[in-house]
Amino acid sequence: MLKAAGMLGAEMSTTRVLLALLLTSAGLRRSSQEEIAEQQDSSLITSLLETYSAVQMPNNGSMPLRVSILISVSNVMDVDILQYTISSVLMLNQSWYDYRLRWNETQYPHHSITVPLETVWTPSFSIREAHTVETKDLSPKVKLHSSGWVQHILGLRVDSNCNFELFRYPEDDTDCQLTFSSLLDTELAFEVSYVNEIENVKHEYLVTTLDARTSHGPGPPSFSLTLHLQHTPSKTVLSLIVPSFAVLIADVFGFMLPILGNERISYKVTLLLGYLVFHSSLVNGLPGSSSCNPLLIHLFLSILTLLFISMIETIFVTRIASEDLPSWMSRILWTHYTPGNQNTGDDGKRIEAEEDRVTEPRSAQEMEQRRQKLAAGLDRGFTIVYVSFLLLFYAGFAGTWFLMECHTEARPRPRPGF
Repeated sequence: MLKAAGMLGAEMSTTRVLLALLLTSAGLRRSSQEEIAEQQDSSLITSLLETYSAVQMPNNGSMPLRVSILISVSNVMDVDILQYTISSVLMLNQSWYDYRLRWNETQYPHHSITVPLETVWTPSFSIREAHTVETKDLSPKVKLHSSGWVQHILGLRVDSNCNFELFRYPEDDTDCQLTFSSLLDTELAFEVSYVNEIENVKHEYLVTTLDARTSHGPGPPSFSLTLHLQHTPSKTVLSLIVPSFAVLIADVFGFMLPILGNERISYKVTLLLGYLVFHSSLVNGLPGSSSCNPLLIHLFLSILTLLFISMIETIFVTRIASEDLPSWMSRILWTHYTPGNQNTGDDGKRIEAEEDRVTEPRSAQEMEQRRQKLAAGLDRGFTIVYVSFLLLFYAGFAGTWFLMECHTEARPRPRPGF
């Protein structure tokens, strides 16, 4: 039995040795194959780039070099209507034919290889509307195919100017354009397509459509990408418009407060001062334009003006109904509302003088009643005129909102390329 156990242990040791030898042989064979592949890659790259000039554009005879570009828009963020800027993240998948970079796969068994960006020629662009352009790849590569096709994927973050159409803010929609021009390589022809990869989640401005076009007119070869932005008005309506109309409705209901006393005056002054502070923040949060200011600016200014007029009217009628009137106002009211003021001649003056002491308390009481009646009539008439003007004004404002058009002129600015 001990002899059998010893034989079994010897066989297991022999098996382990054989497995170790096989693994070592496979590892050596794999290392040898990797070295051969690296040598072939190095030899292929050397043969392609030994006499290659990265500053010389591929020659396509009498025809311009065609560059196919697939634009993928992955995000639009930092939409700033006060500075008229947006930030967009793009991916440009470019491909073109370069006869100098093709090879025979029988000699070099590789369908494609990658080389550093600076070793081969690539198209250069400048974005007319951009003020900052950042590349997203820290070590960019270019993919070479054996047929001579070259592929380069360029990731960009572009901070650019956008001419927002804010006349109907917050229900505004705007076309923001990015114009790519090749100022150095003029013998190019672009074939452009696009893909919208934006997920419009929790964005105040939504990208509804994209459009890409190439320019065939005079000048350097170029193509443009247009992003149609649509504003979601929920936040602005709830934070700006609803509070403004709530203040105006509260002002209208303030006419139900009594004229006598200080309740109405305090109420109106509080509304005006509160909205005045609110109005300053509203104006600072809205953009301005040389020709097409947002209609909301005029709406907020009209509400502020109406609150001011309402407060002035309240002060006026309250002063009329009170006892401490100015002398000139008392004289006017006494002339028009005192019963004995229609007597003429000496008889009338004598009768009036004789009855002054008797009728003075009664005249003061009647004067107070007449002041209050006059103030109530003026207040009622002003309320009717005020509410009627509100209805007419906002009906006209709604018509202006839906019928009037206003478009600002574009302000393109040349920017450095990348």
